[in-house]
Amino acid sequence: METEELTINEHCSSSPSNRPLILSVTTIDSDKPRTVEFVVGQIGLPSLTRTLRVGGAVLFETSEDGLFEIRILSITKRMSGGVWCDCATFGVSQLLARHAPTGGVPNESTANHPFTSSEVERIRTSLEPVHDAIRQRGDITPEQVDYISRKLDEIVDAASRVGRKDWVNIAIGTLTNVVVGAAVGSDAAKFLFQTMGQALSWLLGQTLKLLP
Repeated sequence: METEELTINEHCSSSPSNRPLILSVTTIDSDKPRTVEFVVGQIGLPSLTRTLRVGGAVLFETSEDGLFEIRILSITKRMSGGVWCDCATFGVSQLLARHAPTGGVPNESTANHPFTSSEVERIRTSLEPVHDAIRQRGDITPEQVDYISRKLDEIVDAASRVGRKDWVNIAIGTLTNVVVGAAVGSDAAKFLFQTMGQALSWLLGQTLKLLP
């Protein structure tokens, strides 16, 4: 896995070589421990804002090049335009190239009619314990927890846009891609599928139990 280093001044933006990512440093806090507030995004996709110190990382998924890890390597000063400026150096690593969505295994008898608003809310409520459970795992890194939580939110949001059969495919495909893309260990991956299966058993039945 190759890592490209990118040094960006406060209030400035830059992009890795031949990558769709745009990194912007909004604020560098001079208090100890020093932190960086930065925005990572891609044109046409929602941006992600985080405040981290040295060693902190975030996972960001692009539409074409797959999943990237953006890690803060250092917070320093450098001369720019004759004055000293605060700057942050990031390590940008591509974890996995874009992979095709994985199809689910919905029951053939399941109609593709929309969820009701109460069902969407029940899905949201059902996944709250999953968010809490993954935070308790010692074998899932903070950046993986953050990424998985965002993907769970996407699964909930999809329930208000698509029919239930399509949603099953999206949910299972997203979950599978999360496990592969974020390089989650086998024990954590099994735990994630089991926890999701239990949380959504009222809706998915045995579907997730058929998957590893």
